Amino acid sequence: MRQWLASVVALGLGACASMESRVPQSLDEVARDYVRLVLEIDAHESGYVDAYFGPAQWREEARKNPRARPELKREAERLQADLRQYRTSDPELTQRAKVLLRDVPTFDGLHRSCSAFRDVVPA
Repeated sequence: MRQWLASVVALGLGACASMESRVPQSLDEVARDYVRLVLEIDAHESGYVDAYFGPAQWREEARKNPRARPELKREAERLQADLRQYRTSDPELTQRAKVLLRDVPTFDGLHRSCSAFRDVVPA
């Protein structure tokens, strides 16, 4: 599901760009950071992202220069905090933030399911 959402978010970012005046930049930044996070996780744990249709450059950068696993854990925690604090009067954007929050990888789950993350201690 997370992998599928990464694909959907990447595709949705292009559509959101045309509605820039309506979509708060901060939520778009969080969505971009989310996609980059899961691509970097995939660089450590091949197959984590099963389909990606976003910019090829993002995947190439993630594969060439993935952050260390503890850094990815901190990034996931930052994204979760940003999404918990996100507020808007737009119900569509509120739902988008909730979906992103639900799908940001928790390192407790990665610790159990991905061999590359077994040494990253869950919070």
